[in-house]
Amino acid sequence: MSEETKDKTTEELEPKPDGEEEHSSHEESEEQPKSRKFRKQLHKLEEKLAALEEQLKGSNDKYLRLYAEFDNFRKRMSRERIELFAMAGREIVESLLPVLDDLERARETIMQASDAGGAAEGFDLIGNKLKSILDQRGLKAMESVGEVFDPELHEAVSELEVDDAAQKGKVVSEVVKGYRLNDRIIRHAKVVVGK
Repeated sequence: MSEETKDKTTEELEPKPDGEEEHSSHEESEEQPKSRKFRKQLHKLEEKLAALEEQLKGSNDKYLRLYAEFDNFRKRMSRERIELFAMAGREIVESLLPVLDDLERARETIMQASDAGGAAEGFDLIGNKLKSILDQRGLKAMESVGEVFDPELHEAVSELEVDDAAQKGKVVSEVVKGYRLNDRIIRHAKVVVGK
């Protein structure tokens, strides 16, 4: 054997001084608590991660359910809106049916009768009935004759020379009556304006 090898084997066989053995075992004993502590922290972090992943899955599930609910609500509202528009005029049409019946009866009466005055009176009654039904629904006729011309309310179809200076710029006559439905203009009055 060479001397170097002998030295190494003797060093290995020779007992280490007391301070060195204690030191190495002390390092090992310090490393074990650190390792345990690290494992505990790692285990806690893994548990937290698992809990957060579970929470994320729950949140995603809630989000998907909420989105599906909202989508169903949106589709239902769209269907209901289409149905509402389709049936919006039903109530008004139903209320006008008696007027239509009266007009048909009046036509038959006029064809058989020779009294024009009675026919005119019948048509007045039918007209009043129709106006009453429409008034109940919020329809109001606009009074335009004698009013100052207002392009927000009136549509001028022509102008007429007037002798009275007070009539200038005012509505002289009404060609087509204007109407409001619940205080909103649905048809402008077509008028003749004095100049």
